[in-house]
Amino acid sequence: MTARIQEDSDIFTGERGVEISISDTGPGISPDDVDYIFDPFFTRNPKGFGLGLSITHTIIEEHGGKIMAESDPGKGACFRIFLSISH
Repeated sequence: MTARIQEDSDIFTGERGVEISISDTGPGISPDDVDYIFDPFFTRNPKGFGLGLSITHTIIEEHGGKIMAESDPGKGACFRIFLSISH
């Protein structure tokens, strides 16, 4: 996990924000699934409900933030969370 301050990036046009990156070295996310992982009830886990990332996405957006996922199948995934810093 890393965190850093962002100044006037594409995400925070004219503002300051914090970017939090969380990554792993697991199997990654299938390219076919990346567009759906934040949808409610989408899961490839037979024991899952598909709500975890959907709820996370909603909470972050309700706070004016953004979450994105990047993956290199077979090498892991990285979730990047962007939150504005209020003045």
